[in-house]
Amino acid sequence: MRTGKARLSAQLDGTLSAEHLLEILDDTHEVPDDELPRTGVSLNWERQLSPLRIRAGEYGTRSSTVLFISTEGEVSYLERSFDPSGAESGPRARAVSHRVLELPLHCNVGDPASMKVSPATMNPYCA
Repeated sequence: MRTGKARLSAQLDGTLSAEHLLEILDDTHEVPDDELPRTGVSLNWERQLSPLRIRAGEYGTRSSTVLFISTEGEVSYLERSFDPSGAESGPRARAVSHRVLELPLHCNVGDPASMKVSPATMNPYCA
C-alpha cells in the first residue's frame, strides 16, 4: 500500500494519465512480512492479499478502474478486467459522459438521509 500511495502521489504532481494510474494498480508484488498487517488470517494468506492487484487462485482482483471527474462535471473512466487466472480479459472499457453532475459536498455523509435526488434533474441535493 505504501508503494502504491507513493507512486500515486508522484503522479499527482504532474499530468494525470489513466494508463499510468492503471499501471500503478497493476502492482502484483507482495509486501515484506514485517510490513504485513495482522488481520487474523494466516501469514501465507496475508502475503497473497498484500499486492495492490491480488492473484490468489480463484480469488483476486477482477477489475481496476480509473475515474476522472472534471471541474466542469464531465466524467470519464478507463477500466481493465481480469479473468480468474489473473490474465487481462476482454477489451479495455473507456467511456465518457457529457452529463454534468452537481454534487452537494456540504451534506452530512454520515447521514444518508440528508441527501435526496431531484426527480426533475436527477441531481443529488442536501435535504
